[in-house]
Amino acid sequence: MMRSGALAAAVFGALAGCQTASLEEVAPVSAMTAPAPLPPPAPSESAEAPVATAAPAAAPVTAMQASVQPTEPPPGDYPNLNVPMQSAAPTLTEAETLEGTARLQAARRANASAPRAPRDAPSPGDMRRLARDRLQETLRRIEAE
Repeated sequence: MMRSGALAAAVFGALAGCQTASLEEVAPVSAMTAPAPLPPPAPSESAEAPVATAAPAAAPVTAMQASVQPTEPPPGDYPNLNVPMQSAAPTLTEAETLEGTARLQAARRANASAPRAPRDAPSPGDMRRLARDRLQETLRRIEAE
C-alpha cells in the first residue's frame, strides 16, 4: 500500500511539472518575426477596365526536360500516382515460366551428377607466402601513385 501511494505521488508530481511551462518560455514572442508586408496594389487608370499585364515569359526547355516523357515526373518531383505504371519488360507467360523452371532443374541435376575433381587445400606456408606477395604488390601500387 505504501508503494502505490509513493508511485501515485511521483506520477502526480511529474504531471504537475507539465503544467508550469508556457508557450512563451519555449518560443518567446521577441523571437517571432512578423511576415513581410505585401506591396500596395498598383493604381489603375480606370476602375472598370482591368489593366492587362504581360504574361511571364516561358522558361527555355532544357535537353533534360525534353527527354522526359509526359508520364514520367521530372527529376526531383514527386511521382504522379494517377498515371498507370509501365513495366520495363513484358510479363512472362505461364508456359515460359514452366519452361525456364524445367531447364534450371535439368541443369541442376546434370551439375549434381557430374564428377568433381578433388581440390587440394593449400598449406599454411603457401597461404603466408601468398599473403606476403599480395601485401608487397599492394604497397608497390600505392607507392607508385
